[in-house]
Amino acid sequence: MYEGQNKKIKAYFDKNDLSLTDVKKKTGIPHSTLSSIINNPSGNPSLKTLQSLRKHFPDLDSNNDNPLTVNEPSVLYGTKVQWRGVPIYDTEVTGGLLSLIRDEQPSEPIYYLPIPGFRDCKFGARVSGDSMYPEIRNGDFVICKEVSLFVYGDIYLVVTEDGQETVKHVHPHENPDYVTLVPSNKDVPATPIEKAKIKKFYKVKGVIKGY
Repeated sequence: MYEGQNKKIKAYFDKNDLSLTDVKKKTGIPHSTLSSIINNPSGNPSLKTLQSLRKHFPDLDSNNDNPLTVNEPSVLYGTKVQWRGVPIYDTEVTGGLLSLIRDEQPSEPIYYLPIPGFRDCKFGARVSGDSMYPEIRNGDFVICKEVSLFVYGDIYLVVTEDGQETVKHVHPHENPDYVTLVPSNKDVPATPIEKAKIKKFYKVKGVIKGY
């Protein structure tokens, strides 16, 4: 079974009685990034995070039977590409229509999720808001795959031409030029949107609980 590097880092913290506050003060690594390491043992930290940990904790590798390593996303070994995992960003996708995901990467990933079933996914990001409650809660992370066709009833991150984004179920509309964005929360109304105004859409293939 695959064992991520996060598990080894957590073991080091535990062995040396290091709290996340202690590590943050010493390294400057955001608390959210450190928390993701603790709560996602099968994942890998970003190269930037690992370099910072090694700089401030020189014995980090020596306390593990197997030295910590993080492969670059596209390092070639012969004819094979070493897959690092889905990049997970501590950047908010909203449950309502607010701007978030753009063509460029929003920031350095907080970690990489090396689950083979998500190999075809482009990124993961954090949901803000309760419009998809109880399926997706405020603070959960959605794992997204870019697709070219809707399967009605499934959940998608929809990106419009004017830079708005929302996570919703997609249903047909009585007008074939539109689709209907339907929340899970029954207190939030459904929203029709013109297909021509949709720039990109991503199928939500998985949800990582934020707590």
